[in-house]
Amino acid sequence: MCKIDEDALICDLAEYYGIYDYHSLPAGTIAVLACGLREGARIKSELLERRYTYDEVMNAVIVDRLNWLCWSKTKDAKNGWNRPESLAKRMMTKPKVHKAQGFASVDDFMEWRKKFIEG
Repeated sequence: MCKIDEDALICDLAEYYGIYDYHSLPAGTIAVLACGLREGARIKSELLERRYTYDEVMNAVIVDRLNWLCWSKTKDAKNGWNRPESLAKRMMTKPKVHKAQGFASVDDFMEWRKKFIEG
């Protein structure tokens, strides 16, 4: 867990157990405490690659159903227009990662800009 996200583990141990220096305890104890963390703990979310807890997803599903029920009583629903977007679906899809580019100097940027503009 330490290799994946040590900061998340430190925060979770401090929040849940009041442990601020986990290096002072035996590794076995820290392992047991880390495994006992609740589902919403930072490190568990990181390990399971989850961004939301089960309860948060279920709440989004409830909102989706309520939105659909309200929409179904409208004129748009009769024509099949403007169906509400699913919050749960948006939560479950991975966000797009935009690659950022940095430059060491203004000259590097100007050179890149010139190539970009000229094609």
